[in-house]
Amino acid sequence: MGYIMKKLKILAAVGITALSLLLTACGSSFNEEELPLSSQYIYGTLSSKEKAIYSRMYNGVTNFKHSVRIGNLTDEQFNDFYLKFYCSEADLFYLNSDIRYKMNSDGYVAECYMTYDNFADSTESMREQIDTALDNILSGLNDSMSDAEKLEYLHDYIIDNTTYDAEAYDCDNVYGAVIKHRTHCQGFSKTMCLLCDKLGMPSLLVTGTAGGPHMWNMVQVDGVWYNLDVTWDDPDCGKRKFNYYFLISDSTISVTHTKDTYVNYPAAPVDY
Repeated sequence: MGYIMKKLKILAAVGITALSLLLTACGSSFNEEELPLSSQYIYGTLSSKEKAIYSRMYNGVTNFKHSVRIGNLTDEQFNDFYLKFYCSEADLFYLNSDIRYKMNSDGYVAECYMTYDNFADSTESMREQIDTALDNILSGLNDSMSDAEKLEYLHDYIIDNTTYDAEAYDCDNVYGAVIKHRTHCQGFSKTMCLLCDKLGMPSLLVTGTAGGPHMWNMVQVDGVWYNLDVTWDDPDCGKRKFNYYFLISDSTISVTHTKDTYVNYPAAPVDY
């Protein structure tokens, strides 16, 4: 089912100099109006303070910076914030979910330190490969399909063309899913989000537990939110009934899945 890190790593509880507090990421400015649909719901739940940190984090990660100034979040608040950031940026395939941070003498997170699975000299080519692969998947759709039918096609395509493999390199991102065709829950879920973005359909990543730490999707069809778990419908993953976790309600999925509480997820009131 894959692993979503729940406790981030603390480097040291030490005082931070004024110089280090001035460290921040530079590069192109973050523009919230350009956020993809799969980012908008979680971003909309952030406080104004968290949105400012989100902007610094985004600029840092997209420019491959290794440290970003945080400021006035406790370690617990930062844990929740980073999971929100990580789960609202499905396309940052090169960002490692593992992150370290440094506390200041007042008990706040002063700086965080990111690690990357891939680096700037390779990500442009990888992103082009991803975009081409996603467009090829979408080429199987036609205008006569309803949104639910399009989602079912994408759900089935991902399952038919991807092997569940929690040990493969890049298994936690979309590159592993659509280029190497070996992934776990994160790759399945992020791929679905990016495909929905291209279709203009609202979706988001959900984390929680389902026999262990897990990630799945919520998608919106005709104004109603539903749960969708491609991983658990993949026969490679285990003994689940195919298509059982497709467009289902909170009450149905709660039999086997429990959502994390750091995000106030939208309600999914009915099965499709």
